[in-house]
Amino acid sequence: MNELPDLHKSYEQGKLSEGLAARETAVQLRQWRNHPLAAKFPEPDAMTLATVGRDTRPCTRAALIKGGDVQGLACFTAYNSRKSQKRPAP
Repeated sequence: MNELPDLHKSYEQGKLSEGLAARETAVQLRQWRNHPLAAKFPEPDAMTLATVGRDTRPCTRAALIKGGDVQGLACFTAYNSRKSQKRPAP
């Protein structure tokens, strides 16, 4: 039987720094999209969105990115989740 520590896989494949980022947002988004496609990841459209509230506590949710352009991203997520509900601004 495999021990859990022996099952570890490193997902580090590079670094993102301001100097390495594309100047155009659309170009950077294409690079981020193409990397998991080329690596044949099982769900290359999966991502985690994170926000931080005024209380400085982070909150995340899983989403699927289905498209995007200079206007923004098209994402799909669980519409019945707490994070997807509209709440009045504090």
